[in-house]
Amino acid sequence: MRYILVALCLVFVSGHSFAQDAIIKHNFGENGEQLKDSIFFKEGGTYSLEEFRSMALQSNRDLQIADQNIKAAQETRKEIFTQFLPSIDLSGGYYRTGKNIRMLASDQYLPVGITNPDIQAAGLPILPVADPTTGEQLYAYLPASAMEYDIKELFGGGVSLVQPLYMGGLVREAYKLSKINETVNVLKGEERTQRVILEVDEAYWRVVSLINKQKLGQRYLDLLNKLYKDVCKMKEQGIATKGDVLNVKVKQNEASLMLTKIENGLSLSKMALYQLCGLKISGNYLLRDENIEQETVEPVAFDKERVFAMRPELQMLEQANLAAQSNVKMSFARFMPKVVLTGSYFLSNPNVYNGFNRHLKDNWIVGVMLTVPITHFGERVHNYRAAQFKEKVSQIDLMKAKEMVELQLNQSSFKVIEANKKLTSAISNMEAAQENLKLARESYNEGLISLTDLMAAQTAWLSASSEKIDSGVEVRLTTLYLNKAKGELGTGRTE
Repeated sequence: MRYILVALCLVFVSGHSFAQDAIIKHNFGENGEQLKDSIFFKEGGTYSLEEFRSMALQSNRDLQIADQNIKAAQETRKEIFTQFLPSIDLSGGYYRTGKNIRMLASDQYLPVGITNPDIQAAGLPILPVADPTTGEQLYAYLPASAMEYDIKELFGGGVSLVQPLYMGGLVREAYKLSKINETVNVLKGEERTQRVILEVDEAYWRVVSLINKQKLGQRYLDLLNKLYKDVCKMKEQGIATKGDVLNVKVKQNEASLMLTKIENGLSLSKMALYQLCGLKISGNYLLRDENIEQETVEPVAFDKERVFAMRPELQMLEQANLAAQSNVKMSFARFMPKVVLTGSYFLSNPNVYNGFNRHLKDNWIVGVMLTVPITHFGERVHNYRAAQFKEKVSQIDLMKAKEMVELQLNQSSFKVIEANKKLTSAISNMEAAQENLKLARESYNEGLISLTDLMAAQTAWLSASSEKIDSGVEVRLTTLYLNKAKGELGTGRTE
C-alpha cells in the first residue's frame, strides 16, 4: 500500500518549535519570493546591522528553499492523513472479443424420464420413458447453438471502496513520522536563519574593524608625513642627518603600503557583506557603527535546559529520536494482523444473472479481509531488532550533542570574559601610548630624545590603537557566538 512506502521514506528524517514560520513569513511572500516592500538600500545611505540582517534574510536562496521544503512537508503530512479515510474509486470499461462463449462442444441428446418419491427411494434418479410404439428410450435433442452466448461486446463499470479498519498501528505511526518530517524542516530553516545572521554579523564587524583601521592608518601616515617635513627642515638647518631623513622615509613607505593593504581588504570585505545581503558588490553603503563604541559586555547566565530547548540542532536530534521510536513501532506492526473493509457496486452487460442476456444489470459486494502473518523465517524479527538498535543510536547521539553544547556554552562564556578583560587592558594601553606619544613629541622638539625614540613611540601608539579596535570588535563577536550557542540568535524565541 502506498502509505507504507511513504512512511518508510519518512523514517530516515535527519534529526519542536514553529517560530521559524513567523520568520519565514516575515522574510518571504507566499510563493517564496522576496517581499516587494522590503528595505530598499540606496547607495550612499547609512544602514544599521539589523537592516543588513533583514536584507540578507530576504535575499538568501537557502531560506527560500527551506520555505518550499516546509510547504512540501505540510502537503506530505496531509497526504498521509488521507490513509485514515476510505479510498473510493470509479471504474468502467468496454471490451471487444473475437468469439462467443459456447457451453457445449457438440449437440447433445438427453434421456427423458420422470421422477417421483417411490423411484428416488429405490435409488433411481429418474424413471426412463420409452416410446410406446417401439419401446425404446426417448431422448431430448439439445443443440450446441442453444448454449452459445454473445459476449463479443462487453460493457462494465462500478464503484469500489476500501477502508482500513486495523493495520497494527502502521498508519498512525506513518502520520507521526510525517509530522516529525514537517517539524524537522521548520528547524532546518531556523538553523539556516541563525547561520545567515551569524555570517552577516561577522562580515559587518569585519568591515567596521577595517574602516577604523583605515582611519588609524591614515592618521599614522599623516604623523609620518608631518615628521618627514620637520626632519627635512632640521636637516637643512644641520640639526638632523640624511640618515634621519631616510629612516622617516622608510617608515612613510611602510605606512603607505600598510594603508593600501587595509583599503584593499576593506573593499573585499564590503563586497562579501553586500553579496550576503543580495546587494550590488560594486555599490557603496555606509555602516551606522563605523565609529565603533568601545564597551564591555558582561555574559548573561544561562539555563542549560532552556538552551537545550532553544538550539535547533538539538531539537532536530530529538525529532530524529522520535522518528526512530516510530520506526520501532512500525516494525512491530508488521507482526500484527491487518483488517480491511471492502465494498463495491457494479454493472455489466451482458450480465450473468439472467442467462447472459444483453441487458445492463447491477450487483453489490461487501466484505472484510483479514491478513495474519504466520512466518517469514525471521525476516521481520531482524527488522524489528535493527530498528531498536537504531533508536538507541539516536538516543546516544542526542546525549553526545547535549554534552558538546554544554561545553560550547562554557567555552563561549569564557571567551566573552576574556574579550572584556582584553578590551579593558587595550583601552588602558591606548591611553598610556597616547600620553607617551605626546611626551615623546615634546621631548623630541626640545632635543631630549632621538628621532628613533619618537618613531618608536609612534609605533607603540599605532599598535595600541589597533589592539583597541580589534578588542572592541572581538567583544561584539564573542557575544554573538555566545548568543548563537544559546540558540537566541535572531529567532525571536522566548520559551
